Amino acid sequence: MPKINCKGCKRVICTKCSGLSATELRVVALQTPKLSYLCDDCEEGLRQIPDLRRLVTELQQQVQELRKNHINVVNLDTVINEIQERKNRSRNLIVFGIPESTANSPEERKSHDKDQVSKTITSLATPEPEILTVIRLGKPVSKIEKPRPIKVVLANKHNAINVLKNKGKLPNSVKVKADMTPYQRDQLRRLREELAARTEKGEQNLTIKYINNIPKIITTTKN
Repeated sequence: MPKINCKGCKRVICTKCSGLSATELRVVALQTPKLSYLCDDCEEGLRQIPDLRRLVTELQQQVQELRKNHINVVNLDTVINEIQERKNRSRNLIVFGIPESTANSPEERKSHDKDQVSKTITSLATPEPEILTVIRLGKPVSKIEKPRPIKVVLANKHNAINVLKNKGKLPNSVKVKADMTPYQRDQLRRLREELAARTEKGEQNLTIKYINNIPKIITTTKN
């Protein structure tokens, strides 16, 4: 099968998986300097550059504030680690509301969780998401307590994105969320506190919306 090279990571990809039309493939084959092919991962990396710049700026501001208060801070490794952690979690999902198995065998309980998760998310994405593994988070609970959330590791981040896009179709008893880093969770918590404070002061029609994967408080409009 014909192949094509990604200009960014140099990975060799079959032309069928590249998503390019026959005409586009012929043009790229001419190796014109102004034209090149980028795989999905490299294109996603380019799209994330503005977000990463904002992250760097925000972290730098926090560093300056901490320095003013004479608090020791870490260096640029913090930013690098955060970027890597987000990449590692990009193919994960956190699923809430799946009942826990009462089987004695760990293998049986894990098989039960994987089957239930598969039934839950299969209808939310096309092609069907490939589940690599499932992990219950936290210590075992009693029957009367809420079931523990499940971390679901999928084959790739595109599976996760497709499921999250359609999570509104799930029944109210089940929730699916992205696997956020501690920094992202703290950022969302602070936004929720700000939203509550502004609402209490009388501002109306406020909500939190993700814009380019960054949560922001926006004012909604009514038609």
